[in-house]
Amino acid sequence: MEPSPTPAKRVVELGPGHFTEYCVSLGWEWVEYRETPTPGAYCIKRKGDTMYLTQSRRDAGCRWRYHDPKAFHRFKAKSNYCYTYR
Repeated sequence: MEPSPTPAKRVVELGPGHFTEYCVSLGWEWVEYRETPTPGAYCIKRKGDTMYLTQSRRDAGCRWRYHDPKAFHRFKAKSNYCYTYR
């Protein structure tokens, strides 16, 4: 007898990332989308410091916000959105 097929997981939108709180949790002040030096999300400090959020950081931000260990990040235009598989 063959095992029954596992139902395919589909991508489900959790909602907006609201990464400012995540940046604050890392010791920064807010998040911005910037085109340079690399297009994407950056944590910012008032004195001009910036930190580019890599894909793994953005995924971690989604897991932090939604308390979902499978959450991951995608941009929706220039906005941070979080998704998971269900």
